[in-house]
Amino acid sequence: SACGCSERRKYKLGKLEAYLGKLQLTQEQKKKFARTIKADAEFLKNCATMDYSLLVGVEAHSSPEEAKDAGDYTCRIRDETTGDKVYLVYHFSIVDIFQKWTCAKIIARTVKLCCPCFAPRPLSTIQPGPYADRFAQHLAAKFLPTAEEIVPSDFSSDTKQGATVVPDDVVITTEPGAVTAQADAKEKAKEDHDSVGVPAGQEQDQETGERKDEEKKVAKQDGEKAEEDGMKGENGNKEEDKEAEDEKKEGGKGDEEEKEQQPAHDSADTQEV
Repeated sequence: SACGCSERRKYKLGKLEAYLGKLQLTQEQKKKFARTIKADAEFLKNCATMDYSLLVGVEAHSSPEEAKDAGDYTCRIRDETTGDKVYLVYHFSIVDIFQKWTCAKIIARTVKLCCPCFAPRPLSTIQPGPYADRFAQHLAAKFLPTAEEIVPSDFSSDTKQGATVVPDDVVITTEPGAVTAQADAKEKAKEDHDSVGVPAGQEQDQETGERKDEEKKVAKQDGEKAEEDGMKGENGNKEEDKEAEDEKKEGGKGDEEEKEQQPAHDSADTQEV
C-alpha cells in the first residue's frame, strides 16, 4: 500500500529530520536571517504561492582563511566530539516557488488528512497565507544564536599551521562586506590630533631649535669652503716653487755651457800670439 511503501517511509523520516534539525548562527546573523526570510515569505504570499522550501548549503572548514571570504554568513563553532574550532559558511536559497493553491493541492491535502502515515505533521499543503507565516516563524526558530564571529585572533592562532595572519587594523565580521578596516578611524584620529594648536611656548622653542640648526648648517658650509680654498692655495704655492726650481736648473745649465766654450776661445787666442 501507499502508506507502507519503504520509499514513502524514507521520505517521511527525511522530512521529520529536516523539520527537527537545528543549525547555528551568531546572534546578529540570526536577526538578519529572520528579517530576510520574513520579507521573502511576505512577497511569496502576495504572489499566492505555497509549498516552497529553504535549501541550505553548509561548508565546514578547519581554517578561517578558507571561510572568511566564502559568503556573508560565516561563523565559528566548536566540534562537540573533538572540541576543535570549525568555521562554517552558509548558503541559502528558497526553491519550488511556483506552486499555486489549486484543486490538485486541495485534493492532496484531503488525502494527507485521511492517511496520517502518508505525510508527516504539520502538513505543508495549506493555503499561501498561513503557509508563509508558518514558514517564516519556523525558520527563525531553527537557527540558534550560539555560534561566534570569526575574529583576528583566529588567524594569529593558526599562524603555525601556515595560515596567513590578518593585520591588527582589520576586523573580520559576518555582515556583508566581511572585512572591515579600522584604518579610516586611525587616520581620522591622527588628523584630529594634528589639527590641535601647538602651545605658544612650545612653538617658540621649536622655531629656536630650527634657527640653531640652520646656523649650524651655514657654519659647516663656510668651514668646508674655507678648507677647500686653503687646499687650493697650498697647491698653488707648491706649483710656483716647482716652477722657480725648474727655472733655476735651466739657468745653471746655461752657465755650464758658457764655461765649456770659454777655454776653447782662450786657446785659439794663445796660438795666434
